[in-house]
Amino acid sequence: MPHSICSSTRRRGRPKLTFPDRTVDNSIPSLEQNNHSRLSTLPGANPAYSSGVFKVSQALSHLPAYLKPLPTHLGFEENTYLVAKGAYTLPEQSIVEQILQSYAKWHHSLMPILDIDSFLRHIAADNINQGKISILLLQAMLYTGAAHVDIACLRRAGYNDRHAARSAFYQKARVS
Repeated sequence: MPHSICSSTRRRGRPKLTFPDRTVDNSIPSLEQNNHSRLSTLPGANPAYSSGVFKVSQALSHLPAYLKPLPTHLGFEENTYLVAKGAYTLPEQSIVEQILQSYAKWHHSLMPILDIDSFLRHIAADNINQGKISILLLQAMLYTGAAHVDIACLRRAGYNDRHAARSAFYQKARVS
């Protein structure tokens, strides 16, 4: 028997699945608005909680405009965990661009899984194309590109060696 959200009709021996229309609310409230409204409704709000909201809001305010907005289903605890693990931290823009150039040169030519020209255009025009790139995708590409980028670039980002840089980018991509 088909699942209740879809209907099934047979066509040449295979079921044909059709899904009902779904309406999607595209309005994405900011994390700061969400949590401050929660704080005002909590009796005797915990100061540690409000400082945690500030830390999360501060970490999210430094993200570039070319990144997609964070999913609304992530709660305060999940975002606090991601901030603590560094998932929302990126190196300075020039370092990101160098690592992505390394990715394009060494990895994309072997496995072209995305439109690299469009991707790099979104990053170069930071404020024009807001919200197009996933933080998870970017962290994964930084991890991959760090394998072949110049070590001086990684040292400018604060890493002692390539292994430390790749390990940090891997952890950030893993928890994103």
